[in-house]
Amino acid sequence: MNKDTLLDVIKTRKDGILQNELWKVVGIDSPKCSRLVKRLLKKNLITREKVIAKGSRTFLIRSVEEGMFGDIEEKTLGYPSIGADTLLDVIKTRKDGILQNELWKVVGIDSPKCSRLVKRLLKKNLITREKVIAKGSRTFLIRSIEEGMLGTAKKESLIYLISNGHFSPCTGCRLECEPEYCKYLTDWIDDLLAEEIENKKLEVCL
Repeated sequence: MNKDTLLDVIKTRKDGILQNELWKVVGIDSPKCSRLVKRLLKKNLITREKVIAKGSRTFLIRSVEEGMFGDIEEKTLGYPSIGADTLLDVIKTRKDGILQNELWKVVGIDSPKCSRLVKRLLKKNLITREKVIAKGSRTFLIRSIEEGMLGTAKKESLIYLISNGHFSPCTGCRLECEPEYCKYLTDWIDDLLAEEIENKKLEVCL
């Protein structure tokens, strides 16, 4: 029994076959069946979906019809050498984002390399990554950050570093102190609160 023979058996089942039944049908043990299934998965010849059948967790195995991965193959042809910048370009083409467990297939790299590149983009604040569940599996939804999107947030955060034209006394401070007992910080916070109250009064007048 080899992977090609196993694939022929899978192809005879239009609706797929459960993995815990497959090894019995072809007359091999479960570990060998798992190894052959993994080889077929790597070559994109089958799909494997987690299911619960008769109260047990297993996989539903289906053969991949010819041409099913055509779109992915066409896209990968344009990316012979994948780096963080190239990955970002691909992410930018998806307005609603792209799942990380699909991204590495689209660009034609392995999952670990994709994860490393995604982390680099995250560190540079070029993308966002959100935990999601898709098709019963946990993954991440990756979105590109549009230019200027972080600019507003940065400007807003700076507002709370300045009061009466002075930066927070903690900025660049090297003193070993307890913040709740720091006179400089207390005075600065009082100024900040007074400034906020004054701004609210102006808003009411306007």
